[in-house]
Amino acid sequence: MVRIFFLFIFSFFVSLGIAQDYELTLYTIPPRHVIDFASPRSMFFSAARNVFVMHRSLPRFNMGHVFIELKSDDEYLITGSSKERTLFLGGKEFLKGYGLGLLFHPFPGRLDTKERLLYKMSFRYHTGNIRFITFKLQKTTFQRLVNYLAEYKRKGYYRIYNGCNEPRKGNGAGCTAFAISFLEISGILQPEWVNAWAQRVNVPLSLIGGPLTGKKVSWLDILAARQWAQEGEAAEFFEIYDPTLIYQWIGKTWLEKNSASSEALSESPANSFAPMISTKRNKALGLIIDFSSIPTPEDPILLIDEE
Repeated sequence: MVRIFFLFIFSFFVSLGIAQDYELTLYTIPPRHVIDFASPRSMFFSAARNVFVMHRSLPRFNMGHVFIELKSDDEYLITGSSKERTLFLGGKEFLKGYGLGLLFHPFPGRLDTKERLLYKMSFRYHTGNIRFITFKLQKTTFQRLVNYLAEYKRKGYYRIYNGCNEPRKGNGAGCTAFAISFLEISGILQPEWVNAWAQRVNVPLSLIGGPLTGKKVSWLDILAARQWAQEGEAAEFFEIYDPTLIYQWIGKTWLEKNSASSEALSESPANSFAPMISTKRNKALGLIIDFSSIPTPEDPILLIDEE
């Protein structure tokens, strides 16, 4: 009886130490060819190359893709923001003279299904053409993300792809804006990530056609544009998180974690905000960052645009 009693007490205290993991994972798949943001002309050429080249070895994500996964013992959700299926993004609008107005144009959107994403992931783990960051969260933070996704669906925000790329305001979201909004709501998005992952350009108003300006812009105008708007030139600011930059950042950080000394790692800016370890799934590089001690934010999940 005494032995059984002590075994019971031991099991009880062991069970207290078993904590359930609450994880948000960000996945990034780069396009086959890097989108070159050096100029309007180079961006057009590199984007067109991705649209029209045939991917023979992998299921296609022509312009790259970023999506999220929420996982605990009781919950499993995986999804991302996508445009409704058409021949290619903005083809009809581009032919109508929208020009680089396509960067700001809202398209019919949808949420990726679990089946679609898991199928495409299975191929890419074997090639390394996918990378990921897993964030460990508090239970309350995790539930906040589950609630956000439920509200995003309930309000039909997913029906607008691209647009203003303000998912929490219901003003549209490309795949990266949607995924990054989960980091924002968790309170874990670091300024250095924003700087490392974002592309920022000033688009000349002369290259923006469609509803935003009411004019037509030919693809020949874009081919002739060898620079973005200069100081004093009428322009619209465009910012987007780039799947390639996120992919490259994960790879660089992974290599630093596996080649640097423990002393160097402890002083690394990438490791200053939370414990981080490197991991792999077949050939896919990944990082695990522990934010489970970070308090759950209290700001609203959805934001009201007061402008």
